[in-house]
Amino acid sequence: MSFRSIGSGDRALIKIILRLTKWLLGFVAFLVGGLLVYAFLLPRPPDTTNPAIFLQDGRSVNYCDLPELDGSGKSADDIPKAYTPGCSYTTIPMPVLAECTEPLAAGVVDMRGLWLGVSGRVGHLERIEQCGNRVVVTAFGIIHDFRVDGTLKNGARDVGA
Repeated sequence: MSFRSIGSGDRALIKIILRLTKWLLGFVAFLVGGLLVYAFLLPRPPDTTNPAIFLQDGRSVNYCDLPELDGSGKSADDIPKAYTPGCSYTTIPMPVLAECTEPLAAGVVDMRGLWLGVSGRVGHLERIEQCGNRVVVTAFGIIHDFRVDGTLKNGARDVGA
C-alpha cells in the first residue's frame, strides 16, 4: 500500500464537501422541525362534526342505494365539516354527507360508494362520499373531509389524528 499526502487542492475540495454537507443537514433539520411543529404544536381546527354520525353504526347503511344528486336537499355548505374524533373512531360512523344532494361539478367523476383494495393493500376498505365540490373519505379509523377547490385552506387538515 502506498499513501500520499493531502495537497492544498484536496483540502479545498474536502472543505467544500463538508460545507455542503453541513448546509444540507441543516436544511433537512429545518424541514423536519417545521413539519413537527405543524403536526403537533399547531392547534387542530375546532371540531364541527355532527355528533349524530357516531350514534349509529355506519355498517348498517346500504351503499348501493346512493342519494340522487338533484339539488333537492342540503348543499355541501349546509353540512359542517367532519373531523376524526381523538386519534380515531372505534365504530364506522354514519355518512357525513347523507343529506346532501348538491350535484357534482361538471366533469367530476362520481366515485361515491365503498371501495375494497384488491391489490396493494388487499382488504383495505374505504367509503367515499361526494356532494358539490366536497369529498369525504372514511377509512382506517380516520375521516378525511375536504373541498376540491384547489386551495390548501379547504384541504383535509387531519394531522395528529
